[in-house]
Amino acid sequence: MAAPLEKTPLPDGHFDLIVGNVPCGNIAVHDPSVEAKRLRASLHGYFVVRAIRAVRPGGIVAVVSSRYLLDGDDETVRRHLARHADLLAAWRLPGSVFMHEGVPVATDVLFLRKRHSPPVELPRWVGRHRIKLEYELERQLTDYRNYGRIERVSALAHFDINALFVDDPSVVIGQHGLMSGRKGVSYTVVPPVPIGPEHDAGLERLLAERASSLPVDGLEPPPEQASPVPE
Repeated sequence: MAAPLEKTPLPDGHFDLIVGNVPCGNIAVHDPSVEAKRLRASLHGYFVVRAIRAVRPGGIVAVVSSRYLLDGDDETVRRHLARHADLLAAWRLPGSVFMHEGVPVATDVLFLRKRHSPPVELPRWVGRHRIKLEYELERQLTDYRNYGRIERVSALAHFDINALFVDDPSVVIGQHGLMSGRKGVSYTVVPPVPIGPEHDAGLERLLAERASSLPVDGLEPPPEQASPVPE
């Protein structure tokens, strides 16, 4: 279907599996079928909300998404997803993965399974934790004796990221780190494999190791295909 998603009438609760690389951006989407405006305030949030709505209970949504889906200030989309789906797995990829496309930012691989009913309480991945990362900066001295001399000093940067990636470092493929830009330092994930010939193959190997730990019964059979209850 070569049409914008907001103009594509997907049937609710119909698909077994949806896989995609969702677009990213704080661009509001006009789609009256999603009544809550905050669920369509960003492209990445809107696409995942629509995907969860389109799969049947027990169905899977597997996406690559901007980190801001799980790290964003507004919890509205995460709360909605947590009420409608279980997060089977989440892996944070290093900023080097999409560097060749000019997007040197951390991204997430997410596996969500649609729930049959809302949970009793929301999971921890709805919230965020603050982390502190140390870095060095150059400061020009202005006192009389040292005027013009450059001094290197340590500084701390604070970032609020999803609680899942703070509580369980094993789901971060690399290490929390910083990158410099025109607006100062920003959060990224430093790759565990140096940039070079072995980079892509090394990341593929690490992803394959994590994929082997996915639950084999992740996709639940439709009700008409479920095994009969023994008498």
